[in-house]
Amino acid sequence: MPFSSFTSMADVARAYQITLGNEEFVRPRPVTVSPFFREHLEFVLTHVPFRISETAVCENLIYPILLEAWKPFANVIQLWCHAPLTCDAQLTGIPDYFLARRSPLGKDIMEPPILMVIEAKKDDFEWGWGQCLAAMVAAQKLNVSPGVAVHGIVATGTSWEFGKLTGSSFVTDMRSIGAGLYNLEYLLGCLSFMVEQCRQQLASYAGAA
Repeated sequence: MPFSSFTSMADVARAYQITLGNEEFVRPRPVTVSPFFREHLEFVLTHVPFRISETAVCENLIYPILLEAWKPFANVIQLWCHAPLTCDAQLTGIPDYFLARRSPLGKDIMEPPILMVIEAKKDDFEWGWGQCLAAMVAAQKLNVSPGVAVHGIVATGTSWEFGKLTGSSFVTDMRSIGAGLYNLEYLLGCLSFMVEQCRQQLASYAGAA
């Protein structure tokens, strides 16, 4: 059953007995936005018709911003783009992006995801979170470490929302970032926080192994 078959968080919650809630858990980290990256996004907003398709939004807005947030962590965390993910017959699909531990065997070896990123297609965050939470459940099942927290992001490119699945409890941070492209320090600070949480968790499990 594809992730996209879940049209809301409630669909996933009912299917997998997950408790839904809200929590202000995102704590933006201080970041410095390079002039080059700022100019690149300004060029995209001015000259690129990124709204013509879902693919254009992903490639021109979501991916470059996610890439910028991921770069400082590239030695320990791997960014995957449009990679198939299968847990079982009920949970399968192709997330837009996800982060996983960087395998000691090399960048082409996939490890279980720890952060899922889904585009809110047609600006539909409810459907986006249905897909994202389903993918997060799959990631949780694929991780062998008990109690691993899986983080999630749903975005349109200009608006971003954040969530976290721990055990059978899922929370969303209701402070969604609208017009994030015009407050890049804050947006990248939030994304950096999410990736840092993944890094700390990976370090914690590595230390306990």
